[in-house]
Amino acid sequence: MINPQSVALVQEIVRRESLSMLSYVGDAFPWTTARGVPALARLQQLVHAHREAVADLGRFLTRNRTPVGYIGSYPTNFTTINYLSLDYMLPRLATDERRGVAVLERDLAAVTDPDVPAQVKKLLQVKRDHLQALELLAAENGKPLAG
Repeated sequence: MINPQSVALVQEIVRRESLSMLSYVGDAFPWTTARGVPALARLQQLVHAHREAVADLGRFLTRNRTPVGYIGSYPTNFTTINYLSLDYMLPRLATDERRGVAVLERDLAAVTDPDVPAQVKKLLQVKRDHLQALELLAAENGKPLAG
């Protein structure tokens, strides 16, 4: 049985990552020219892998007879990124993913249950891999990375 402090933390991670910018962009239909189609396809792969990694963490909770909890809805400011160009979105996604990695690293340091770190580390590795991929996509698409 996972201790209550770790349950709350993992539930918060699942909620936050389910509502991340990367997850949202998967349904926001960024547009691109024919030149950007491979980058858009790669972005969709990243979105799918991100969602699957978050779902794995939710399944971990379920296996431990713990509810995932209320997920909520995306931040309203995300509605301003619908139908924007892929070139515009990639640096912003990289910046958001960098922030998300830092937050998840802090979360991992706060875990008190011995069964939880391995599960959180899996998601953290996915996010690190995605950050690297997003930075590469942003660089390849000719836009400087946002701060």
